[in-house]
Amino acid sequence: MKLEGKIAMVTGGRGGIGRAIVARFLCEGATVYAADLTSQGSLADASDHDSRFIAMNVADEASVKSAMDQV
Repeated sequence: MKLEGKIAMVTGGRGGIGRAIVARFLCEGATVYAADLTSQGSLADASDHDSRFIAMNVADEASVKSAMDQV
């Protein structure tokens, strides 16, 4: 596992491409935070996914800083 012991935050992590990136990073052993505006998106049910959702608006600096602090 190439990413074991690493922490990743994927912006847009609840959307199509973001979800694929999250899934790949999880397969590689990373702890993954799926950052997005809402917990919805193409990943309707997070229960089948081991990522951790974090609310973040990349257009809002305070939101980004808050998300980074939480991670």
